[in-house]
Amino acid sequence: MKEPEVTESIRTGKLQLDRRAAMSHFGVIGWIVGSMAVAFLMWAIEYFPFTSEEDSVLAIWRFLFFLMVLSSIVVYVFQRSRLRFTKITTPLSREQSVAIIDRLAANHSWKLTVRKKRIRVARTNSVFGSERPGEQITIIWDKENILVNSIRDPKSEWSFRSVGRNKDNVDTIFRAIRNADQNRGIAASR
Repeated sequence: MKEPEVTESIRTGKLQLDRRAAMSHFGVIGWIVGSMAVAFLMWAIEYFPFTSEEDSVLAIWRFLFFLMVLSSIVVYVFQRSRLRFTKITTPLSREQSVAIIDRLAANHSWKLTVRKKRIRVARTNSVFGSERPGEQITIIWDKENILVNSIRDPKSEWSFRSVGRNKDNVDTIFRAIRNADQNRGIAASR
């Protein structure tokens, strides 16, 4: 992640994806549209030219088209919401919170793929054939806030569900920061 993307992520509160990652993250929408388009073309080839007897079939296809558009919108909104950062406010210094994140990465076998002053990106391993895809965990430091996001890793095998791992990753980071704050007699907040 480059500095302009980090700045934009802080400004919008949403993880900024490059083109390839966005295609992977929002790819399910293309799958919905593509499968419905193929089904529609198969039907059109079968029933073209249209006659008045086929108006009921056409009405069914209009309804299915409406469902395709509606489901694509719902999936888009759902996938877009997964890009929101969780903001953790803490009085810990950046060096202290970086040490906590690096320790968590080592303890949880997260592979740190980006290590910059304002950002860490970690990846978890996907387990082939299991219900658990890999995740991409993004941590950005902004003044006294730490922005955390966990999504399915755009570079791993495709999966529509996270099986709760994304929330667990964010909660793990929050608990570690909160525990460090409590040891100092201060409370972290979300």
